[in-house]
Amino acid sequence: MTEQTPATAPSATPFLMFQGEAGAAMDLYLAVFGPHVPASELRRDLFDGSTPRGEEWAGKVSHGEIEVAGQRLRFFDSFTEHAFGFTPAVSLFVELESPEAVDALAEALTADCGQDYMPAGDYGFSRRFAWVGDRFGMTWQLNAA
Repeated sequence: MTEQTPATAPSATPFLMFQGEAGAAMDLYLAVFGPHVPASELRRDLFDGSTPRGEEWAGKVSHGEIEVAGQRLRFFDSFTEHAFGFTPAVSLFVELESPEAVDALAEALTADCGQDYMPAGDYGFSRRFAWVGDRFGMTWQLNAA
């Protein structure tokens, strides 16, 4: 008897929903993480004018995927307006090779209205750690153990 392999293996992937800025977020994350960890765009499908928001939503991301440091992230621009966004209660934790990478990423992610929850420093549990929020509200914990 031959064992069948499912078309898609079971997985859990962070799904990041934006209100029209998913493409800009994908571009930012690829640009800032690329010099420090493997980062690549896997997919970027765009809406045409047939969404409930019409032509206004054409060109927004209907399904995007990037991979950062081996973690796949999915992106979506919701054409439905929501009264919520990202919260610091959930963040992506990124292990880095050097304290300098933590500093560079913390600076890049907080540029243009980002936020320092824990500025880059030695907090006793690692050589260098930072917890930051980017301009989209996504939070990142950056660590060089």
